[in-house]
Amino acid sequence: MKFKEELKNLVKLSEEEFSLLPSGFQTVGSVAVLNLPKELDERAGMVGEALMKAYPRIKTVCVKTGGVKGFQRLPSVKKVAGNGTVTVHRESGVLFRLDVSKVMFSKGNLFERSRLVKEVGRETVVDLFAGIGYFSIPIARFCPVKRVVGVEVNPSSFRFLKENVELNSVEKVYTPVLGDCRKVVLPRADRVLMGFFPGTEGFLDTALKIVRKGGRIHYHNIARSKEEFLKPVLEKGLKVLGVRKVKSFAPRVWHWVADLTT
Repeated sequence: MKFKEELKNLVKLSEEEFSLLPSGFQTVGSVAVLNLPKELDERAGMVGEALMKAYPRIKTVCVKTGGVKGFQRLPSVKKVAGNGTVTVHRESGVLFRLDVSKVMFSKGNLFERSRLVKEVGRETVVDLFAGIGYFSIPIARFCPVKRVVGVEVNPSSFRFLKENVELNSVEKVYTPVLGDCRKVVLPRADRVLMGFFPGTEGFLDTALKIVRKGGRIHYHNIARSKEEFLKPVLEKGLKVLGVRKVKSFAPRVWHWVADLTT
């Protein structure tokens, strides 16, 4: 049964208000995150309580109040019903502990995370924008890596990154580093992960500084076209091994990822 049908008998809304409800919601662990229009601001708590009744596994409901902000990728959400905003999300055999009000989590990158796990071998991997370990903890967990270094500038994300390293028992191979990846000391890498946007082109020099000859760089950014996306990459003299359009980011703007080598 669809989300709106589940809520129909649980929340008192006018027909007009009911028509404004979204068709679904995102779940991160036991937290539901809703996109509600401003017209339903005063009804958000009521909708949240009804959602928890309809889906007992949901313990907290949050609504988005804006986009991700700044270099530290701070989410814009607020709690409208339930308990706290800290949860543990399980995905493909990996556990991610996070606070949805302080840390960005994108479930839309599941394909990319799964793809990398199949590619990485006996390598040193550096994740320039580790977050809570979205890309690099699965690699440390399932690949025969020599070493993984994850750099994160957001102190809240870094705290959860360290917890997730322990939660997934990858302490022996994973080193979390707090700071701006352009300013910290990093090892030479066989593979560099750049899962950050927009403005990723400003960090290409950092990736080039540490990647070994013939190594791989996985470069994410947003652009209106493949040509626009690849322009800064080609200007640096990097070779493009493959390009994939991930998903829509905004009207006529796409999230892209490219596999690059030197």
